[in-house]
Amino acid sequence: MLTKKELKTRIYEAFNEQLSAEGFKFRKRDETFLRKEDDDTCFLITLYFYGFNSQNNYGLDIICGIKFERLLALEKELCGNSKIKRLVTGKSLKMIVPNQLQEMGRNEFYTHDSEKELLRKVNLIIKGIKNYGLPYLSMMSEKECTLRQMEMEGITSYPTFLPLSFLLWYNDRVKCMELAKSALYYYAQWGIDKNEQYNDYLFFYERLKQYVGEDKE
Repeated sequence: MLTKKELKTRIYEAFNEQLSAEGFKFRKRDETFLRKEDDDTCFLITLYFYGFNSQNNYGLDIICGIKFERLLALEKELCGNSKIKRLVTGKSLKMIVPNQLQEMGRNEFYTHDSEKELLRKVNLIIKGIKNYGLPYLSMMSEKECTLRQMEMEGITSYPTFLPLSFLLWYNDRVKCMELAKSALYYYAQWGIDKNEQYNDYLFFYERLKQYVGEDKE
C-alpha cells in the first residue's frame, strides 16, 4: 500500500505518461502540465488535490486553463504584483463535460488502490481531457472566444484582464477605461477607507490611465 505522498507522486507520473503524448510538459515548480501553442498562447492542465486531512485518499479536480503571455505580462506590469497569475481563464473539467460524464472530472484515489485501478481512473480523466478539455482550450485560444467568456462572467470576475483585453487585442482605450471605472466603482461601494481591494485596484487604475495616456488628456 502506498503512502499518501507516494500516491500523489504516482498520480502525477501516470498523468505525465499520458499527457506527454499530447505535447504537454510537466512544470514542477507549480505542478502544472503546459503546452505552448505559439509565442503568446499556452494550454495548462492543473491537478487540484483535496481531502488533505484524510488518512488514505485524495480527491482530484482538473482545471483546463489558457494563458496569453502578453496579457499576463501587461497585467503584472500595471498591478505591480509579486504574485504571478498562472492563467487568464479556465474551467474545471466537470464544468466542460456533459452531466452524464462528470465523473471524468473528479475522482477519488486511495492509497490501497491497485496499479490497475489507479490507471483506470487516470485513463477516464484523460479521456475527458481529450474529448472535452482540449477542444475547449482550442476554442478559447481564439481571443474573441476568451473575451466573450470574460464578458459573460463579468468585470467582477476579470477586473484587470477584461479591460486589458480590449486594450491589448482591439486597441480600444475607451472600452478599456469604461470597464476599469466600473470595476473601481464596484470596489468603492463598501467604502474606500481601509478597503484593501479598492486600494489595490486604484493603484492598477491609476497605472492604467498613465499607460493609455488618459492622464495627459
